[in-house]
Amino acid sequence: MRSDTLTASRMTALLACPRKHYWRYEVGLGAAVSAGALRFGSAWHAAMECRWQGMECAAALAKACGGAESFTEMDVATLSGLLAGYYARYGGEAEVVRTLHPEQEFRYALDGSRTFDVCGKIDGLGVLCDGRLALVEHKTTGESIDADGEYWQRLRFNPQIYQYVLAARALGWD
Repeated sequence: MRSDTLTASRMTALLACPRKHYWRYEVGLGAAVSAGALRFGSAWHAAMECRWQGMECAAALAKACGGAESFTEMDVATLSGLLAGYYARYGGEAEVVRTLHPEQEFRYALDGSRTFDVCGKIDGLGVLCDGRLALVEHKTTGESIDADGEYWQRLRFNPQIYQYVLAARALGWD
């Protein structure tokens, strides 16, 4: 990654630990193996993309697990259960979302900067049946999702979501 490129991951690393940011993004040192949570999240996003392309639940699961040789039986069972629940809960979502453009990459100049670009990938940009535009973002977590839990508090101030709103606007989705 170029040193003049800002992603949500890079900004999160800088906020969490400037030293971690330096070694990862300025020097270029990264983990030799991706973390299990990242592999799981990537599989989840692959399954969601399959779903938006019209695949049935079993086909989406097979596609999502296809490149995950290091998945444990528990990982596959967890992904399977989450995906089945998602299909059951949001099965009629097509009645709400008329069109979805999954995995939209973006890059735009950071306002006020002469050197930095912001880049990344939005899970999806959609057109609702009533004509409104929507930004779609999928999150997975191992934390409690109780209504008063810390997860929701932290998500309200997630810089990634704000970055995606600005990116959608830069892509012409007001």
